[in-house]
Amino acid sequence: MKKYLSTYNSRIDKLSFVLMLINVVLLLVFFKIQIIDSKAHQKVVDAKGWKNKTIIGKRGEIIDSNGKKLAISISKFNFWANTTNDIDKTKIAELFSTSFKKPTTYYLEKLNRKSKYVILERNALFLESSNILEKINTINGLRYEEKNNRFYPNNNLCSQVLGYVNVDGKGMYGIEENFNNILSGDTSKVLLKKSIKGRYLKHENNHSVDGYSIALTIDLELQKILDEELKKITEKTNASNANAIIIDPYSGDILAMSSMPSFNPNNYFDYNIESFKNRTITDSYEPGSTFKIVALSEALESGEFNLKDSIDCENGKHILLNKKILRDHEPHDKLSLLDVFAHSSNIGTSKLINNINNIDYYETCKSFGFGSKTGLPFKSESSGKIRPINEWSKTSKNYISIGQEISATSIQIALAYCAIANGGYLIKPHIIKEIKNENKIIYERKITPIRKIISDTTTKTIITAMENVVNYGTAKNIYLKGYNIGGKTGTAQKYIDNSYSPDKFISSFASIYP
Repeated sequence: MKKYLSTYNSRIDKLSFVLMLINVVLLLVFFKIQIIDSKAHQKVVDAKGWKNKTIIGKRGEIIDSNGKKLAISISKFNFWANTTNDIDKTKIAELFSTSFKKPTTYYLEKLNRKSKYVILERNALFLESSNILEKINTINGLRYEEKNNRFYPNNNLCSQVLGYVNVDGKGMYGIEENFNNILSGDTSKVLLKKSIKGRYLKHENNHSVDGYSIALTIDLELQKILDEELKKITEKTNASNANAIIIDPYSGDILAMSSMPSFNPNNYFDYNIESFKNRTITDSYEPGSTFKIVALSEALESGEFNLKDSIDCENGKHILLNKKILRDHEPHDKLSLLDVFAHSSNIGTSKLINNINNIDYYETCKSFGFGSKTGLPFKSESSGKIRPINEWSKTSKNYISIGQEISATSIQIALAYCAIANGGYLIKPHIIKEIKNENKIIYERKITPIRKIISDTTTKTIITAMENVVNYGTAKNIYLKGYNIGGKTGTAQKYIDNSYSPDKFISSFASIYP
């Protein structure tokens, strides 16, 4: 008995020694893993348990002054599968058939192709994709990519002001181009952790990567009216192009701005480059009689004329110093100062500034803002043109007074009439009301008078003259009883091949209402 016990004890001791040795080895291995080589192993774990994902923020919205959306970013989805792996073809086909109203055979045919990247649907909207997105984590082999696409809910409305975003995500023309960096979202990298089931958990990112939103001064309802009326008159007159602007004369806020022909920024590739031009700021032209407010204001401010004065309009035919004949569209004998304006007499207007020297008249034109850009945030704005005094002929002053030998943009004309409406101040125009994101405001427009041009007394006199234009003058066709409308018509002959065309014109109308 003792012999057997001695034998087993020896074996037990040997087994215990082996087990203890194994434990020591295991402890040394664990020590090496946990202490000595911990950093190296941590990197391996991190590489397999975490992954970096690049998050691209959404492009900021563009809205009107009342918060109505003009340009937004919407999510679109591409769904795909790696058919070289084991995937649930039947389940995928049935799910897509229900969501996109196509037969299951359509999707099964796709899924039976052997490829690492089989597209099932492209550019799918969220509404038609929501059912799939809810179940995608439970379907073996189904994957998706989310993209941000620009969408313009109002189609052609305000299109030249907004511009568009091209296929590369870059803003082109208008607000989209000039504020591309501000509207564009940031790019941020986040770590996604792998769950026990092998799926990466959604990230929680408190840092906003979306672009800033821009609120315009545009009023969408006024924009609709302006677009509709401009389209009507363009079609009625068979004009090659047209533009119009509505502006608040006290704040400088542009309430509506339109050009024809227009384009749909959702389908910009269907239009030629001429449709992208915002002609209210890009096109300068001889303004014709709408420019006569400058001569009238200069005459009134000089003290050389008063309202009781009358001017001999020579029955519509007057010889200038250069021996050329200046004509009126209707012959008049003597007209009062106000009626010269109401009937748009070229001869009467030309005589108004005969006693004003060139320097004073040039400075008045510049003071009204002609020959200078307005400062609107558009790269393509034209400054118009007024020649330096040393390039004036002895009759330049006469021609400029009636809107020839000078070019101006519609926005410059609009701002000149704003000065008449607001008591004599040239104001800074605004198209941007506010720029902000969910955390902060980085810009708010401030009402900024640039300078005082003319006296309040002079502006009131000119407003009376503009009322007469509508009541019985060249714009009497738009007279509406009970409405206070002031305006000034302008018809400028186009300057073609070094001479004025007898049958091609630029027609314009400037108005203050009410």
